[in-house]
Amino acid sequence: MYGAKRLGQLSELSPTTRRALYAAPVVAAAADYVENVVDLYLLDHRDRITDPVVRATSTVSITKWVLSLGTLAYLSQGFVRVWAGIATGRR
Repeated sequence: MYGAKRLGQLSELSPTTRRALYAAPVVAAAADYVENVVDLYLLDHRDRITDPVVRATSTVSITKWVLSLGTLAYLSQGFVRVWAGIATGRR
């Protein structure tokens, strides 16, 4: 959240992008908790491991990583552009 706030101070971010950058880490953290709880449950209840459960858990995990890495990538390229502008004297 702090990265998105700082990037918004240094460059123009649309309100939609700003909201997405604020929400993505929170949703990713929630997905991580869900994944961990389900994994712990399945460790004690191996008979409950079915294809639909594995698919659902995998979907949560993929969502977590897409949101985490997507936010990191967006913020990284944004800061690199800001720093490049500062280094070349454009800012």
